[in-house]
Amino acid sequence: MRTYRLLLALLLLGWTAATRADPLPFEPKPFVQSGVLEKIDDERDRVIFRADTGQRYTLDMTDSAILLTNTTRHGTLPDLRPGMRVHVSGQLLSPSIAEAMQVRVLGSKAIRPLPRPTPAPPPTLESPGVFTARGNVKLVDVKRGSFVLTVQDHTRTILLADDTDLAGLGKAEPQAFPVKIGERVTVAGALQPDGTVLAGAISFSRDIVLPVRTLLPRSQTSQSQILVGRVSSTSDRYSSRDIKIRLEDDQEVKVKVPRGVAIRRDGQPLSVHDLRGGDLLRVSGKYEGEDFRAMRVEVVPDAGNRDAGVGPRL
Repeated sequence: MRTYRLLLALLLLGWTAATRADPLPFEPKPFVQSGVLEKIDDERDRVIFRADTGQRYTLDMTDSAILLTNTTRHGTLPDLRPGMRVHVSGQLLSPSIAEAMQVRVLGSKAIRPLPRPTPAPPPTLESPGVFTARGNVKLVDVKRGSFVLTVQDHTRTILLADDTDLAGLGKAEPQAFPVKIGERVTVAGALQPDGTVLAGAISFSRDIVLPVRTLLPRSQTSQSQILVGRVSSTSDRYSSRDIKIRLEDDQEVKVKVPRGVAIRRDGQPLSVHDLRGGDLLRVSGKYEGEDFRAMRVEVVPDAGNRDAGVGPRL
């Protein structure tokens, strides 16, 4: 009888331990804490926060409203400094990760706003790195969003950007490629290191105005490259802004997307976390070892299986 009871007790203890080792999934709950900032990660929109209880948390600052002291200006992540005392409200996503909806700076360190950079003068047709030419369209590549322009005795590949000014081409049909084979057009844009041109404006007229747009600084442009590939691995909202793209030769490249890099889809800005698997990207940047550091990212309108080199509008 004693042996039977001992075996039964051991079985019950084993079942209890197994139950404790397999806890239920964590359910998000309100998070309200005061404490001190220990580390600021601008690139990943993350902050290490030590609460007054002594517990450390990683705060997701992606959609956080930052309220500063002694000013009505809403803050940004670069305004925060290690050692600042803050009050955080949001949602606890796991025992050590919280989504911060509001961070109010309580003080303990003076906030020194970053100096506002002096805006660069708008580019003109005579600016260094600006390409202007008039020629005939020889070939269009709908899939890549580009076309080949014959200029006198040579050709030049023109890349369409999400913000290329097409007003000079008149009213286009919906979903139609903006130019077709044989048309004579004028192009103004940014000359790339590989000889291609990122179009700022295209017009049927000889007269063309380059719109105000952000061109890569020449210190960056002189070393930059352009990669075209599909997203094979997306970023992680809680740990990384890095993505991977697969090029035409089936090579997979890790792309680092720093905070502040312009990312656009259909002319609208978006977050690196909004990029989807299979998106066709055109990434301007440069290699750092085996990885590629992005300076500009564009989602190329995907034409599916439509053939490159098609002449008529689609």
